[in-house]
Amino acid sequence: MVLGKHRSVNAGYKKMKDQLGVSVTAVYEKLQRVELPVVQQLVRHSYQQAVEICKAVGNVAHNDLPGDSSRILDGNWLAGTEYRLKETRTSTAAPLPGQSLVVHDLRFNAVSDFFSMEDADSRQRSRSGAADQLAA
Repeated sequence: MVLGKHRSVNAGYKKMKDQLGVSVTAVYEKLQRVELPVVQQLVRHSYQQAVEICKAVGNVAHNDLPGDSSRILDGNWLAGTEYRLKETRTSTAAPLPGQSLVVHDLRFNAVSDFFSMEDADSRQRSRSGAADQLAA
């Protein structure tokens, strides 16, 4: 799913169900226990592999300006879902359980980095850190 091979975890599970030998519930429970730094490193490692493959097969997009790297910073707030406390699900002022930001490298059409913020204070620090890293 990280590299877009499958549209969702469930779609990937259905394709590999026989090889995995576990229930879809077990897969989701395992994913819920994965620490955020592990997810970030998985994204970064997968990106490096994608870059190597793209370079090897000559599938690298050219930038409009020589020497510049075009990237997109995109974010997602988790909506009012079952992940919120039941009492806050219908309130527009309800606390958000988190936000995620991804950096999409247009040269290789791949996500190069991932930032997840679980609370308001870390959101502010991490968002500025993500923007600083994107500008680098």
